[in-house]
Amino acid sequence: MMVPSSSLKISLLFGVVLVNASNLRNNYDRKLADPRSVERKIETVNYLPSNAEQYVLDNHGPSTSGCDIYTKPESKIRNEVMAHIGELQTYYDDISARKEFAPDVRTLFDIDYSNKEDVCHTYSDPSSKSNDLSTEYFTTSKEISHSSTQGFMEPLLPPFRHPAFCIHEMFSYRMDFLVEDFGHICRQTLTRESKTAFIDIGATYNFVDDKIDHGSPVIQVIEKYRKFGIHFDDIYAYEIQEWDVERVYKTIPDHMRQPMHWINTGVSTEPGHMFNPWTTVLENYKPEDFVVVKLDIDTPSVELQLVQQLLDDPRLHELVDVFYFEHHVQMDEMEKFWIMDGSMSLSLTYFRALRNVGIASHYWV
Repeated sequence: MMVPSSSLKISLLFGVVLVNASNLRNNYDRKLADPRSVERKIETVNYLPSNAEQYVLDNHGPSTSGCDIYTKPESKIRNEVMAHIGELQTYYDDISARKEFAPDVRTLFDIDYSNKEDVCHTYSDPSSKSNDLSTEYFTTSKEISHSSTQGFMEPLLPPFRHPAFCIHEMFSYRMDFLVEDFGHICRQTLTRESKTAFIDIGATYNFVDDKIDHGSPVIQVIEKYRKFGIHFDDIYAYEIQEWDVERVYKTIPDHMRQPMHWINTGVSTEPGHMFNPWTTVLENYKPEDFVVVKLDIDTPSVELQLVQQLLDDPRLHELVDVFYFEHHVQMDEMEKFWIMDGSMSLSLTYFRALRNVGIASHYWV
């Protein structure tokens, strides 16, 4: 995915995000519409970035290196971010220890929720010792960000994927850098009546054959949620490439087949259109539900309009809990993998703006 060189400028003033956003239009010959911007206020939640995340946002500038903070001896945050890599391994050791799917925690809550803490700790916390990810896993680096609405999450840092990619390319498509606070989701979001949904925009589960690819990033993430007691009632899968429906269902696990809504067409950016995924969210879900969205269609003119719509619509801030998005930006280390456009600094402002309105934004791979 490519980012236009200037479509969103964000400044933080006294806890309020001021966004100057150029309205993106459906014009495939240009990445941006007329450069007329409007200033608006976005109501913020209590979002506390890690020290390294804030440092990078404040100081990154025009650099096109995604790895300088890890590899350059003069990096002021090198010790912290290198320690974070080791802590991620410890965290994922506990994540990986969950071999079986947990029961759907919603079905275990008593009517009066008197057992909710026990249920969430037993099934949704990765550690049996604590429900605080910061003190359990990230005490040395302290590199963990926190949202009052979504709990703990990994810091927003280049290279926008597993940081060990800066040490070896074998980590380029690894998913084990993401931190989702399943315990917080269980305690603060889910109720007995909550609906759950995964909106997959750009849904191809197997590029090779008819077998289930458990290495598929989407399947990995959906199964990770399931291991911590969060089962999706609905999976809306949008994919413009035509696929045989029988093959689609052969390439997904059993637990994804019943909730799957296969939508074999391109998405629309027209507000209210039946194939605009935000229409699906707005028409089917309420704030008490849990909604995850993944966007990766490698078409910037469409992707960036959808991101802007998500930022612009306060109704969606109340409905979308988690947002995964792969941003193909100008980055030296990714040159041979991506068609690149736009800056890393701009990308960081997008993702920070989403976190500031209460959406747990994560970089996709």
